[in-house]
Order: sequence, then C-alpha cells, then structure tokens
Amino acid sequence: MRVRRIVASVTTAAMVLGGVSLVAAPASSAVTCPTLSGPVPYTVTPAPTYGVDWPGCNLSGANLSQAKLSDPSANLPVANLSGANLSGADLTRAYLHSANLTGANLSGANLSGAYLSGAKLTGAFVACGTGGVLGTSIDTVDQGGYEITPVLPSGWTLVGGALTVPIVECATVALDVPTPVSVGVPVTVRATLTPATAAGSVEFLANGTSLGTAPVAGGVATLTWKPTAPGAVTLVAKYTATNIPLGGVASAEATKAVTVVAVPGAPTGVSAVPGDAQARVSWTPPGSDGGSPVTGYVVQQSFDAGASWTAAAGSPVTGSTTSMVVKSLANGVSVAFRVAAVNTVGTGSFSTPSSAVRPTAGVVTPPAPPTTTPTTTPTTTPTTVTKPGRVAGLKAKSSGKRKVTLRWQASSTGSPAVTYQYRVKGKTKWRTTTSTKATVKSKKLKKGKKVTFQVRAQNTAGNGTVASKKIKITR
Repeated sequence: MRVRRIVASVTTAAMVLGGVSLVAAPASSAVTCPTLSGPVPYTVTPAPTYGVDWPGCNLSGANLSQAKLSDPSANLPVANLSGANLSGADLTRAYLHSANLTGANLSGANLSGAYLSGAKLTGAFVACGTGGVLGTSIDTVDQGGYEITPVLPSGWTLVGGALTVPIVECATVALDVPTPVSVGVPVTVRATLTPATAAGSVEFLANGTSLGTAPVAGGVATLTWKPTAPGAVTLVAKYTATNIPLGGVASAEATKAVTVVAVPGAPTGVSAVPGDAQARVSWTPPGSDGGSPVTGYVVQQSFDAGASWTAAAGSPVTGSTTSMVVKSLANGVSVAFRVAAVNTVGTGSFSTPSSAVRPTAGVVTPPAPPTTTPTTTPTTTPTTVTKPGRVAGLKAKSSGKRKVTLRWQASSTGSPAVTYQYRVKGKTKWRTTTSTKATVKSKKLKKGKKVTFQVRAQNTAGNGTVASKKIKITR
C-alpha cells in the first residue's frame, strides 16, 4: 500500500502521524500508554514486557532496544503495537516475534538486528519522501529453525536480513480560481493534485468558513462558489488522502487571495435646479464603490411623480463628475431625477428621487457646484445643502438715465448661494449673476417714478427668500 503525504503549494508539507497528538487509540480501547521521559531515545515507563498492549500509543523516539515484547514460542502474549507511532524509535535487536505492528508509523525507526519472525507489519508506513533501509541483520528464523517471514506492506522487502522501504512519492495540491470575482456570480474553484493518482477529498474554505467538500477524481476536485459580499477573501483548498494506511492521515493546504467585487451603492443627495428648458442635476457619490472604482453615472427623469422613468438627455456621464445639465426639457412641466453609479461589474441601485422642479423660460441654469471626489468609505457624512436665506443690505441707487445699480450682501443663514437673481418687480424677468452687484437698465425706469427692485439667492437646494428695495428714480 502506498503512503502519501501532501505538500502544500505554498511550499509547506504536513503529515499527521500516530501518537498522542496524531493518532488516537480506538474508541473502544481502554489502553494505558507508557510514559516517555529523558533525552532521545526516550526511556519508556513502565519498561516494555512480554505481551504489551499499546495500540495507537505514541512511542515516537522511544528506546525499545533489546526489548522482549513477545514470544509465542514460549506461550507468552503477543505484543500489540497496531497503529502505534514508532517514528524515530530505537528497535535495535527488539524481540518482536509475531508482534502486531499493523498500521504502525515506522518513519525513521531503527529495526537493525530485530527479531521479526511472523510479525505483522501490514499497513505500516513511513512519511512520504522518505524510505530506505529500516534495519539490517533482521532475524526471521524461529527457535525451531523455521523461516517465518513477516507480513510486510506492499513494496517493502526483506532480503538478506535487510528491511527496505521504497521512497514514497509525495503529492502536491494547487488551487486555481479567477480574481476578481463578482458578488452573486457562480465561479468554479479547482484544486489539482500531483500525481494525478492521488485519492481523497478536498475541503474548500473562504476566510475560514467551509464552502463544502468535493471528491478527487483524476487528480482534480472542483466546487462552485457563489460569493455573497464584496471584499478580500482567502480561499483554502485542504486535501485529505484516503489511500493512507491505518494510523496515518495525509493532508495539506493551498491558499489563494481573491478579490470579490459588486455593483456600487446608490448615490445620495440628488437635487435639481431648474433653468430655461433644462435643469442641473447634482448628487453625492455612493458610500461604497463595490470594490471597483466608479466609472460613471446613469441619470433618469420622470414626468409623472416616479411612476415611470426614462433616460435623461446626456446620460450616462463618465468619470468622477457629480453633476450634469439635462437639456431638452419642457418649460412649465415638473420633472424629477434619480441617479445610479456604474463600475466594471455593472450598474448599481438608483438613488432616492430628487424633488420635482419646473423649468421656466428665461431662467439661467446655475454653474455646476464643486466636484466631490468619490471614496469607497467616506470619513464624514455628506453635508446637507439647504436653501440660502434672504440677502442682506440690499441697496438701490439711480446711476444714470433709466439705470439703477443694485448692491447686496450674502445671507448669513442657510447654505452659501451659488448664484443670485434680480429684477424690477412686476416689470422685468429674473436675471442671474454670480456677483453681489448688478445694474438694471430699462425704459420703465422713468425719472420721478417709484420702483421696487427684488433680489434672491440660489443654490442647489433652491431659491432663497426674496429681498425688496423701493426707491424713487432720480435720473
């Protein structure tokens, strides 16, 4: 029987073999294992005697030199060392007539001069990658002069008194899985064993959680994995061999780091400022890009309070922009907007719709607000924009024939204004400026006439309260 130990693709190998920590005694056994003490080779307490019953015990490195463990010819009990860990044990000239060594771990043991007449070594093994001569001058002739050959594992030989074990080939395992992978999209995880004759099963794990176990067929084990959340994942392929003799378990691991990505989250803070047959739509990037950078945004519009949505003119937009001017809108018709982010995986969920706005003839669309750089994990909560308050200190003065100069100050309440609008109340349309000064020229500004001028601030949240100033035209 061949022995296999698996060497992980990350260059480490492991073999769990025999003994207290490696091979457990049979559940039904009431075995009392000996104590090992002192330097190697360890002293065995109690000392080995005829007919010891130590199946599954850890005797690794034990000094069993010249120990008389069994003598059926003298009607003494047969030693039971089945499944025992005898790795590195000194069995020089040990008397093992008809002893039961079935499934014992003999890795590095010294059997030189041992008496193995009729001993049972079926399934005994050494660690993979090792082998060679376990002992010389081994005696197989009983006291009556009869040759009683020990029962050896397949491939082991006892020729001319030399017990030789072939060097067993170790197996390796490699893990193959694409990266990145997408949330909710099934992907095949593949473990490949070398040599292909390796038998057993592979358990697949993601960040320590088992994904399931698959049998090895033709040196390959596969499993379908459906990631559930974005982020970094460490996948592990843990191979366990089944063609290992009693007392030994061969296992190894191969690992691979995988990135799981998803569509972005939904943008927030979507707002719209109307203009003449158009509106400027602005938004805040999503709190999560799904593990893949946002490459653009899809903007949709609704004219029926969200009952149906269509693509807005100019959508989608690419890059990190967080606003766009939607044109070709009908003046006087209410319209709302919503936005979704896009990355290499696909389009994320749409935002909460903006408040409805109504484009109006003659209204100038304000410039875009400063661009917000998207981040995957914002460190601060996006600031809520509120309508500006009433402008302060509005003054009006005749500055020429049928010409009046207006001056004012920004409001001390609400969010800062982006633009300002001004007009002659009831006489002229609103006009827009980014300054806090404006000149009104109109034939309606006749000398001696009392006229009321109005100014209001604007930002992405809407229009502020109108400020008024009534003066008498003096020129």
